Amino acid sequence: MTEPDHRQVRHGLAPGPSAAPRPQETARPAAPAARERQPETAPPPRAPTAGDGDEGPSRIRVWRAVLPPGATSQTFPSPRPLPVRATKRATSATAWLLVAGAGAAIAAVTAEGRLGPRDPRAIDPTPWWGILPPAPPTGTTRGALAGIAALAVITLCVCWITLVRRALSGRAGPRAALTAAIAWGMPFALGPPLFSRDAYAYAAQGELARRGLDPATHGVAALAAGGPTSLGAAFSNAVDPRWRDTHTPYGGGAVAVEKLAATVGHLLGGGPTVALVTLRVVAVLAVVAMVACTVRLVDRLPRAADPAGDAGRAGAKEGASGRAVVLALVAANPVTVIHLVGGMHLDALAAGALAGALLIDRRRVTHRPGRPPFTRFPGFPWGRRSNRSAGGPVHRAVSGAAMAATALACFAGTIKVTTLLGFAWLVVAHARDAARHDPLADGSRPAVSGLAVSGLPAAEPGGRPLAAGRWGLAAVAVAADLAVAAAVLGLSVLASGFPPTWIKALATSGELTTGIAPASLLASLVAAVAGLADQQVSAGRDSALLTDCRTVTLAAAAAVVVVLLWRAWRRPVTGAADGRDGLAVLGIGGFAVALGSPVLYPWYLGPALPMLAILIADAHVAHQRGDGPMIREGLRGDEAEEPTGSRDEAGLARRRCRVGAGIVCATSVWLCGATLSPLAQTWRLLGPHGPAFPAPLVGTLAAVAALLVTAAGAVTARRPGWWATPG
Repeated sequence: MTEPDHRQVRHGLAPGPSAAPRPQETARPAAPAARERQPETAPPPRAPTAGDGDEGPSRIRVWRAVLPPGATSQTFPSPRPLPVRATKRATSATAWLLVAGAGAAIAAVTAEGRLGPRDPRAIDPTPWWGILPPAPPTGTTRGALAGIAALAVITLCVCWITLVRRALSGRAGPRAALTAAIAWGMPFALGPPLFSRDAYAYAAQGELARRGLDPATHGVAALAAGGPTSLGAAFSNAVDPRWRDTHTPYGGGAVAVEKLAATVGHLLGGGPTVALVTLRVVAVLAVVAMVACTVRLVDRLPRAADPAGDAGRAGAKEGASGRAVVLALVAANPVTVIHLVGGMHLDALAAGALAGALLIDRRRVTHRPGRPPFTRFPGFPWGRRSNRSAGGPVHRAVSGAAMAATALACFAGTIKVTTLLGFAWLVVAHARDAARHDPLADGSRPAVSGLAVSGLPAAEPGGRPLAAGRWGLAAVAVAADLAVAAAVLGLSVLASGFPPTWIKALATSGELTTGIAPASLLASLVAAVAGLADQQVSAGRDSALLTDCRTVTLAAAAAVVVVLLWRAWRRPVTGAADGRDGLAVLGIGGFAVALGSPVLYPWYLGPALPMLAILIADAHVAHQRGDGPMIREGLRGDEAEEPTGSRDEAGLARRRCRVGAGIVCATSVWLCGATLSPLAQTWRLLGPHGPAFPAPLVGTLAAVAALLVTAAGAVTARRPGWWATPG
């Protein structure tokens, strides 16, 4: 008698050897005698994690049991549908989480806006719908507003961490994460620049460029030469006094964007107000592009085929799970909604350009079915229908996708010099792939070993190109990338109207100190240790100790980047083009560069956040996928033990996911908290110098406590007590 297919038996499509055929609709559980054949040591069933009915696929935890000889799939009950009450409870918890985060965002925008400038010498050019006060508030009011803003930001961070946890556990899908990002980011998109006055400096530098003055050699104070009531004075008075006489460290691309905003303000007659609105539109569009490219990058990561044959269903579930994690970590991140959108920082534009560069570069190594692998400018939108042969080895090393990706990465570098790491990675990747490519392996040329075929370099036995040919193609790829970089630099010079004088002003951002930067923390630690030994060492600004510590942190960041690039270069040929090397270099390396900078602000994490989120989502999907092979192998009747390889790989992926998500969440919350307004006046409200009953502070504490209780209830909500096993 022919043995039935185990998959058919498992799904109820074929009867087992000890069961008679019966219709599918009348199938019932087997007799008690069949259940007695199960091992007595089998673990009892436990409740799984239920997913939201409208926000993504449910996660069903299945026990890995071994069928005894003669047992059929009818021994195990069929999965029961998700209870309606559990679905409504999960949806309600997610809805309350979104409402709590939106309320916290509105409170943060209102309270921080009503605080006004931290330095009273700065003057807001516009009331921004009445949010910005016409005069600085009093001490008591300022303390209450600072407390409200701080608690609102903390509440938003708590809601975000809760959303990330729900996305990782499968209780929040892509729709919930995207809705949270829109609901939480909308108040910051409509409100004034908050938690930093860099946007006013961008507008003033754009006005300098519009008037023909180089922002890299002139301070924005030069705009006030026309008098205190002139239009230029309105630009310069809005800038923080600490930055009015400094020179911009941003490249030609940033100056061109700032000049565009000032030009739009001049044409519409709105001055700094319209310029700020233009910068806000640019920031929002950049964040949208960054998120869209990040989601596409997650979907394009290559993964192993599903051995069970249900690749379509598994791919859909994995795609939804990965998108939910990425959207929660990037789009709804407080760094994104508060600083990239609300603060209008140009780091959002650099992050979007880097994500787009990686997405375009993926087309360089992916080919459509039925199309020759090497066509002229493969991956370019207008080259999709081109079936002409590449014509030689040069076109294998230089492609349209590679050139476009390099151009975007160089554009990001002209905005923020630290994002030139993307250009460095693309140079290494293009040279590596050009040097290792086997022209005889893809079937596009006759497999004649040791001969030069159709203009190709001679090959060693086995089809591997000779060393001279490999290094020649690598040199061609590097030369092409350098040519594209020179072209982008020239275009940035033309767009801004000034030569690259900004290189001399790169040290401008390091003129101040931030106590949260690792270099400053290291200097303070060394000074404290020296103080214990009765040695007085200064760790303040312009001190030798701080300078040495900054050198150490920069060297450490450079070492991390070099190691990542070297590992990517040494990657085997089979895994050279899977896209994960670039994510590691730009994610982990960019994170190290941000932490190793002389000063540290939350928006410095912007270019590295998308890549880190993709790596975390990839580990999360790998962990979920690792359960599949274990379940399938454990359900085979001829297998006595379940495989340990898949279990170890799934455990490693789970640890990577947890560590990565923990680092991103902790760093984001830490940096967002460090930019809050000083709370000294808030604490004075509770002392003898404050009012007898600080009603605003008490009311705020009560409201925030209610929101925190709501978020905690969403996390600890009881899961439905049902379970499922394969039928």
